Amino acid sequence: MDNSSIRIKTSFQKKILLSILPITFMAFAIVMLIVYTIYDKHTREMALDQTMHITNRYTTQIEKRLMEYLAVARSYNLMISKFETIDIDSRRQYYFDLTGDFAKNNENIMAFWLDFDPNTFDGKDAQYANVPPYASKGRYNISWNRSKGYAEPDADFEIEHELDEDYYVLPKKEKKEVVLNPYYYSYSDKPEDEIIETSICIPIFSKNGEVIGVTGIDISLETVKEYVDNIKPFHSSYAMLISSDGLIVSYPDTTMLGKSVLNDNRYKSMMDKVALGEEFYLDIYSAVSQEQSLAIFTPIQIGQAKNIMFLGIAVPYSTIFEKNNQMLKTLSIWLAALMIVISITIIIISKKFAKPIMLLNMETNKLARGELDLNVNIKSKDETGAMAQTILHVADTLKSLTIDINKLTNAAAQGNLNVRGDANKYSGSYQQLIIGVNTLLDEITMPINIAASYLEQISKGNIPPKISERYQGDFEQIKNNLNTCIDAIELLTKDTYKLVQHALVGRVLSRADVSKHSGDYKRIVAGINELLDLIVVPEQNSEYFNRISVNHADTTMLLEIEKMLVHIHQINEEMQRNELGLTVASPQFQQLLGLARKEFETELYANFENISQYTIHIFGLFSQVLNEVIIILTIIETNNLPTRMLEELRKELKEIQSITDIIAIKSKESMN
Repeated sequence: MDNSSIRIKTSFQKKILLSILPITFMAFAIVMLIVYTIYDKHTREMALDQTMHITNRYTTQIEKRLMEYLAVARSYNLMISKFETIDIDSRRQYYFDLTGDFAKNNENIMAFWLDFDPNTFDGKDAQYANVPPYASKGRYNISWNRSKGYAEPDADFEIEHELDEDYYVLPKKEKKEVVLNPYYYSYSDKPEDEIIETSICIPIFSKNGEVIGVTGIDISLETVKEYVDNIKPFHSSYAMLISSDGLIVSYPDTTMLGKSVLNDNRYKSMMDKVALGEEFYLDIYSAVSQEQSLAIFTPIQIGQAKNIMFLGIAVPYSTIFEKNNQMLKTLSIWLAALMIVISITIIIISKKFAKPIMLLNMETNKLARGELDLNVNIKSKDETGAMAQTILHVADTLKSLTIDINKLTNAAAQGNLNVRGDANKYSGSYQQLIIGVNTLLDEITMPINIAASYLEQISKGNIPPKISERYQGDFEQIKNNLNTCIDAIELLTKDTYKLVQHALVGRVLSRADVSKHSGDYKRIVAGINELLDLIVVPEQNSEYFNRISVNHADTTMLLEIEKMLVHIHQINEEMQRNELGLTVASPQFQQLLGLARKEFETELYANFENISQYTIHIFGLFSQVLNEVIIILTIIETNNLPTRMLEELRKELKEIQSITDIIAIKSKESMN
C-alpha cells in the first residue's frame, strides 16, 4: 500500500468524520440546548407556581391573623355604633369603660380608640371642655393603649388636629372600613419607643347614614414582621413585607427597615406593579444572597380595605435550578456517553467505507497509469460494489480498445491500410475514438492510393493527368510534387519526341528550350541539343556531307551503328526487367554497354573516312538510340532508383556522350 493511498484513506475518513461528527456534535448541542431550554422554562414555571403557591399560603396565614383583628375592630365598632341607646348622661363614661375593657381583654392589640365629630356623640362638648380625658373643646375622643404592657388611657388630651389625618379622613370619605398603610408610631413620643403598626378604621354612621365618627384599633406589626422573618421555604430564600406606599416592613437586612423604595429606580418596576394591587413576580438581584433571584409578591387584603401590604418571597435561581441542574448533569453525562458511542460507531463505519474506497482509488490510479489488469474484489451490493463493477467494465473496454488500435497500427505497419476497427463494439466516446481512427486511416489511405496509382501508370510509360483534388497539410505537398513530376516528364517527353520527329522529317535545326527543364531533365535535354549540334552543321557543311555521301559510301559504318542500336535496345530491355534482379551496375549491363562502346569506337575511327551515302540513314538510327535512352530515363524516374545506381547510369551515359564527341571531332577534322 503506497503513501498516496494511505493519505487518501485518511483524507476520506477525515471527510466522513468532518462531515458527520460536527453535525452530530451540533445535534448534541441543539438537543442539550433544547433540553436545557425546556428544563429551564419548566423549572421556572414550576418554581414560579410553587413559590407563588407558598407565597399565597403564607399570605393567607397573615391575612387570617389580621382578620382576627378585623373581627375585634368590627365588634368594637358595633358596640360604639349603638351609642344612642345608652343614657345620654352616662354615655361618655359607659363607652370610656367599654373601650378600656376591650383594651384589657385583647393583649395583641396595641390600642382601641374612637373619635366623634363635634357635638355628635351627646351634644355636650362644651360642658366637657378641658375636663379630662377630653380636649379643650370637649369633643368625645377616647383612646386606650398597651404600650407599657397593660391597658391605660392616653395622657394626651389635645388631639383636635387629628381629625385631619388619614385614620379619620379616609374612612369618613370612603364610608367603609379602612386599613392604614403600615407606619411607625411612639405612644410615648420617644423615637426609641417607635413601633411599626397599622390601624383598622371603621366609620360610625348616624341614623340618616352620615359618617359622624370613627372607631379603630392599632395593631402592632412586630408579630407579623417576626412571622415573615421566619418564612424560608427554600434554601437561601427569604421573605419580605412591603407596604403599598413602598415602606419596607420586613426584610432580612434590618438596615432597610422603615425605608421607602419609592425614590429608588431599582424598585420602580416593582412599585408600578404594586400600584396595580395584583399578584406579580419579577427577577431581582438580591443584596442578601448576592445573586439573581425570583421574587413573588402577593397582596395582603383585610376585609373591604384596599391592599395595604405585599408579601414577597425571593428564591435564588441557584436554589431553583439546584435539583434540575443535578438532573441536567446526569442527563448530560448520559448524552455525552451516547455521543461517544455514536462517535465510535461513526469512526468504525468510516473505516468500513474507507477500505473499499481506498482499494478503488488504488485500482483507478493503476488505470490512470495505463495498467489494465485490475484486482477489484468488492462483492457488496451497494453503490461501492456498483462503482467497482463500473471500473472493471472501463478496464475491459480499454483492453478491447487497445487490442483494436494495436491491430490497426500493426496492419498499417505491414502496409495493409485497408484494415478497419469495429466501432459497433463500443459506445459513446470509445466508439467515436474508433470511428476517428478509421476516418484517419481513410484520409491517409486515399492520397497514398492515388499516388501509388499515378506512379504505377508512370512506370508503365503512361503519363496520367495531374491530380486536381485538394488535400490538407503534407498530403497537399505530396500531390504538388506528383503534379510537378508529371509536368517534368510530360515536358521532357514532349520536347524529346518533338526533336525526334523534326529530325525524321529533316528539320535538324530544331532545338528544345533547356530553360523549361531543371536538374537531370535539363541535362538530358541539353545533351540531346548538343548531340544534334554535333550532327547538324551550318549550310556551308552541306556540301561536305554530300561529298561523303557520293564519294565515300560505305556500308560498314551503317552496320556498326545498327549493331550499337541493338546493344542499346538490349540495355533497355534489361532495364525494364530490373524488377527481376538486374541492376544498372550489374556485370551484364556493364558488358553490354562496354561492348557497344568498344565496337562503335573501333569501327567509327576505322571507317569514318569511308562514310557513304547512307549518312541520312545513320541519323535515323541515332534517333532510335535516343528514343531507347529516353525509355531508360523514364524507367529510372518512375522506379526511384537509389543515388548509387543513378550515378552508375550517369557514368555510362557519359560514355555514350563520349561517342557523340568523337563524331563531332571527326566531323571537324574532315572539314579542315
